[in-house]
Amino acid sequence: MAPFEGCPEDREIPISYSSKAENFWNYSLDVYHRLGVGPALLELQDEAGLDVNCLLFCCWTGAAGYGVLDLTEMKAVLDISREWNAHIVNGLRTVRKALKERSAEEHDVMDLRRSVKNLELKAEQIQQSLLAGVLNRPPDAAPSVTAARANLDAYLEACASPLPPPLRTALEHIASASARG
Repeated sequence: MAPFEGCPEDREIPISYSSKAENFWNYSLDVYHRLGVGPALLELQDEAGLDVNCLLFCCWTGAAGYGVLDLTEMKAVLDISREWNAHIVNGLRTVRKALKERSAEEHDVMDLRRSVKNLELKAEQIQQSLLAGVLNRPPDAAPSVTAARANLDAYLEACASPLPPPLRTALEHIASASARG
């Protein structure tokens, strides 16, 4: 474990991932690449300020049989997300986007952007490992899109983020796609 300065209580970051974290990561990669899911997730991130990893976590907990997240678990998810994004992911994303404009002009800048993109992806994977660590219980339910939807609604409520109809449609697409095997 390595300490992450800036996380509440100097939370430790797992260097090796649990099977739960690996399952969440593999699930996320699969769902993200399903037809229309990636663009829908990015739309919710860019238009509503929602965290892609939190959205995926809400779906995964339902799909993996963890059921509905309780209030303590949802608070931990929000705390991890806010801290990790504020201190790590947002900075990497800002650098990557700034380099995007210049990458067409200079080969070295293109290589640097690719490196930053890989770091951003690794940061997302670590965030997912932290999120998976919130679940201190075994899965005890059948996979459920209803639980996934309940988790998504709880996440939106906790973020005080009501969605206009087009974004609600994007969210529903994600929930439906996440349930398919």
